[in-house]
Amino acid sequence: MENINNTPFAVFDFDGTIARTDLLIMEIYNRIAPDLSLKQLSHEEINELRDMPTKKALQKLSIYWFKIPTLWQKITDGLAERIEDIDLQPGMVNLLNHLENRGFKYGIVSSNSKENIQSVLNKHQMPEPIFIGSSSALFSKHNVYKKISEAQGYDFNKSIYVGDETR
Repeated sequence: MENINNTPFAVFDFDGTIARTDLLIMEIYNRIAPDLSLKQLSHEEINELRDMPTKKALQKLSIYWFKIPTLWQKITDGLAERIEDIDLQPGMVNLLNHLENRGFKYGIVSSNSKENIQSVLNKHQMPEPIFIGSSSALFSKHNVYKKISEAQGYDFNKSIYVGDETR
C-alpha cells in the first residue's frame, strides 16, 4: 500500500469506553425485550454478560441470530432518541486531547451508528477522530478496525485497541 501514515493511533470502542451508554442501552433493551420475546435483564446479569464471548452471551439470553439485526437497530434508534442523555466517561476529553498533543491520533469502531457517535462527539466538543467505523459485525470488530485503518492509510500495526469488554 502506498502512502502509509506511520502515525501511531488508538482505536476506541464507543459504547462503554468513550461514552457512558451502558445503563441507557440496558434501559432501552428492557423496554423493547417484550416486543421481541426476550427476557429483561438486571444490572447483575449485564455485568456477568460483559465478560462472556458474544456468542455465549447471546446463547445465555436465548437471542437467536436472526433477531440480532432488529434488536440492535431498535437499540441504536433508542440511543438516537436519547442522544442528549449520553455523557462521556470521566476524563475522556482530557485523555484524547493528551494523546493528540503527543502526536497520537484516534479512531472509533463501534456497532453504534456513525450519526449517534458524531452527535455525541459534537455535543462534548471532542477532538476529531481520524475515522469512525460503524459496523453491526458484533463478532469481528477487529476486522472492521483493520480494514478501515488501512483504507484511511494508517498502519494497523502501529495501533492499539481500547475497549471495555474482554471479548
